[in-house]
Amino acid sequence: MPLILGESIEPPSNCHEKIVKLLKTKNGDDVRAVLNEVILTLKKLKDLVEVVKNILYLNDFSNKEHTIFHLLQSQNNEVIFQVVELLKCFEKVPKELEAPKKVQEMMISSCEAHDNVYIVQVHRLLREAEAHIKYNTNHSQNDSTEILKSKKGFAAALDLIILLCDWQQKDMQDAMRNKGSNIVNQVSFIFFYISKHWDDTKINIAQKAVQALIEMCTGNYTNQEIAYKGQVIASINVILRIQTSYHDDNKEKRKLKYKLNRLKLSCLELLEVMLEEIDEKSSSLANRIANHLKMESLRAELKKSWKPTHSCAALRDFMCCRKKETSLVMRSYHVLRRIADYKCWTKQRSKMEKCGNIIKNSPRVFK
Repeated sequence: MPLILGESIEPPSNCHEKIVKLLKTKNGDDVRAVLNEVILTLKKLKDLVEVVKNILYLNDFSNKEHTIFHLLQSQNNEVIFQVVELLKCFEKVPKELEAPKKVQEMMISSCEAHDNVYIVQVHRLLREAEAHIKYNTNHSQNDSTEILKSKKGFAAALDLIILLCDWQQKDMQDAMRNKGSNIVNQVSFIFFYISKHWDDTKINIAQKAVQALIEMCTGNYTNQEIAYKGQVIASINVILRIQTSYHDDNKEKRKLKYKLNRLKLSCLELLEVMLEEIDEKSSSLANRIANHLKMESLRAELKKSWKPTHSCAALRDFMCCRKKETSLVMRSYHVLRRIADYKCWTKQRSKMEKCGNIIKNSPRVFK
């Protein structure tokens, strides 16, 4: 059934948390009861109500994945935004964890059978979001409506990329660069644009962009090469250099610091993915990454955690108390170690090749 939605209304910030909480407490009850209790009582959420009605009322509960699958093909962006948000609710509820996976399987099957309809959808969302950014760039006064549209468009497109490529779906990874537009390249440049125009309001979109790149590049050398050419390393350098001086007594600042540490962790995970030895050309890519990566940023993460401790015992206590900082230390170490391994191997190979050439050109070689 087609949806005709009215004016877009932003849901309250706590709506998502309420849905998740109620879904967790409804032991096997029909999700429709949750929607009645939370969403349908919020009279202002007219658009979201219409979408939810189509998802859970017009279809049998057991077939909700089929309805979500079709709604994600809508040309109405508000439908896509809200269905993606609903999928996130399902992801946080143990008894609904299979729903996103089932939707993914249906989307992949549809892409294979119908010329990558969802890849085209992702490209459309990215293109429209980029148009909104260009609109703001060309106007001296930023239009808050255009900014909101661009953020929601990017978020929905990136969420769809993550859903399609999750669990290392190679066909989908390949499709992200082969069907009329290079989505890997688009996302790389989105990340680059965010890093060059950084402020704290962009942290959530940056997180999604990095996660989408991780999903597209894991085990896929060609996509890694495209991401590298899309200035991903330059973007990572910017993120790793961002310093926080937030005090623990400020709740909002602590939350922001947590998000920034999470983003840095994801950047390091992306580096680890791109440094994987999965192709005969991986060592060449690793050396190019090493040449452009600001090593001092990685060393700074190591020093920052060691400095307040000064001893192994104190470092152990520090790591137990600050898990995010510990994870940053560990990932920084692994990235540096992997780069060092590549450089050692490159030097060793260079020496072996040099030796081989000497032996080959020596007159003492028996022929």
